[in-house]
Amino acid sequence: HQHTSCGANKAYHCSALRAGTAGGVVVAYGAGDAVALYSVQRAAVVGTVSWRAGDSVCCVQWASNEEVVAGLASGHVVLWRMEREQEQQQNLAAAVQVIAPPQAAPVLCAAVSEGCDSGPQVLALVHASDEARVLCRWSRELPFGQERRVRAPCLLECAAACVCGGDNAVVAIGGVDCLVHLYAAPLSQPDHGGLGEFRWLASLKGQDWIRSLDFTQPRNGSCVSCADQATSGTSELHKQLNL
Repeated sequence: HQHTSCGANKAYHCSALRAGTAGGVVVAYGAGDAVALYSVQRAAVVGTVSWRAGDSVCCVQWASNEEVVAGLASGHVVLWRMEREQEQQQNLAAAVQVIAPPQAAPVLCAAVSEGCDSGPQVLALVHASDEARVLCRWSRELPFGQERRVRAPCLLECAAACVCGGDNAVVAIGGVDCLVHLYAAPLSQPDHGGLGEFRWLASLKGQDWIRSLDFTQPRNGSCVSCADQATSGTSELHKQLNL
């Protein structure tokens, strides 16, 4: 299945698709101050959850097949874990983690790497400021912690992606400056420091405003791809990373 995020809640990254599980294909999207779960097979909303009335959802991402991350207008980030009450119905449990913001700036986008089954998982958050936040966890039983900051240009509207490879976590951030900024930090076990400080790797030039980002991982490293708002249509650029 392929999915392009729609502008739910008048935000660019406010829907995300989860496929290939017992619950079938499910789209999580922002609906006012709530996150709604839409089952493609049933063609119906099968569950909703909200954290605080009036706090609009700005971005949504799946952290795993059972977990949804939502960034809110207040700057808070909420992690919910899904529970199945019946075979044909899915609901979200109470929030398992609420991440408070350093300042009351909306969360423009969130990106979550794969991980926790065979290694660490990182969560990248970009606020409406010149600073992004990256958090790490080492199992699904643990909350995201070990927060690190990434200094990035003021992006206004942006996209983000992150990946764990080898001994590093890599974050890509792009936006209205038409550039994809790459940052990396060393990864080690929590008793050896966990997630290290991020350093700038490179800035890659796109054709126009960067709208979406993603990583692929071939055998010999990692590649980052972007789609932009170029008048000629969607374009891609690749950066080979030897992690």
